[in-house]
Amino acid sequence: MTKVDEIKKKVKEFQNLQSKWSSRGAYDTEPDWQFQNVIRKAIHGEKKIPQTPNAWELFSYNDEENRKSLPAAKEMTKKAEEVADFILALPLGESKEVIEYLKDYCWRVDI
Repeated sequence: MTKVDEIKKKVKEFQNLQSKWSSRGAYDTEPDWQFQNVIRKAIHGEKKIPQTPNAWELFSYNDEENRKSLPAAKEMTKKAEEVADFILALPLGESKEVIEYLKDYCWRVDI
């Protein structure tokens, strides 16, 4: 499996989580932007991952909604960390095609 295939698989796994947690707002614009921002930061050598429902901008407008969104935030954080770690660990010679794919994928943020 190539590095591009690996990152595509990881991105698809995150998208599957978004679908799984769509009832908590995970497939909305804001969490999608947050994930693309994780990717952007990793491409630039920084690892910054949302940790909470509020940080992911999931449904968390009161304590009950926040509690319901917590499992989604935990799963999304874990998967986003895997994506960021993968990007940060890319050998320089193998990063160009991966970065090109991610630039195309991340249409919500400027890379």
